Amino acid sequence: MKVPGSPSSRLAATSRGPAGFRGYKKDLFAIWAAHRPAYVATVIGAEPLDLAQKIARAKSLEGPRLIIALAPCPTGWDYEPRESVDIGRLAVKTGAWPLKEYVDGKVVHTRIPHPRLPVEEYLKKQGRFAHLFSPTRNEALLAEIQDRVDAYWAGVGE
Repeated sequence: MKVPGSPSSRLAATSRGPAGFRGYKKDLFAIWAAHRPAYVATVIGAEPLDLAQKIARAKSLEGPRLIIALAPCPTGWDYEPRESVDIGRLAVKTGAWPLKEYVDGKVVHTRIPHPRLPVEEYLKKQGRFAHLFSPTRNEALLAEIQDRVDAYWAGVGE
């Protein structure tokens, strides 16, 4: 069962309001894949080999191609710049940012996190999610985000 939206769709918001962005981003990967392009992939700089392989594959193909990168932003996400690689790795290890590609009509996950860490490990390192932990811990929203990530990976058949 495919869950609409990527598991991180509730996680990336530019709103600085006290409650953050209350909606979900559109799943750009799924939208592109639905149109049967030559290639679509997700990447992150914290996984350089995966990134390089996907760029090489995209370059070798003809037709519409898209590479979607998660780019940790110290200023916007409110964390120390030296933590960028760790935050990128946590995005993958928690399953919040699935590394996958669409090619030849199939979606293939290039990294399946085992064991998958709780998504909270990724969230708590970023000031943009401080409202989930302080002044009181928002258990309901944390559970909703974790459930969404879990549902995504259950649909993948991890």
